[in-house]
Amino acid sequence: MAAISPVQKTFLGQPFFAVIGASKDTSKFGTKVTLGILQQAKELDVPALWLQPGAEDEAVVEYIKENLADRVIYGGPCILVQGDDIRSSL
Repeated sequence: MAAISPVQKTFLGQPFFAVIGASKDTSKFGTKVTLGILQQAKELDVPALWLQPGAEDEAVVEYIKENLADRVIYGGPCILVQGDDIRSSL
């Protein structure tokens, strides 16, 4: 297993969390929804976010890099597949 990043520790250490894009059906979330959630998360000072693979596009990635680079996991791994293993290794 790969090393655990600080943002993964922060995310998985929270008592509650939500997963953005927890479906292969992009009509359920779409990247416009993802961008809106990220903007709100920044305003609310959410400590960590984990995007499911495919929940991002170029605009979302650019927003993350400019505003939330140290608080967002994106582009994998899938929290729904690997989250328990990652959490148990903390």
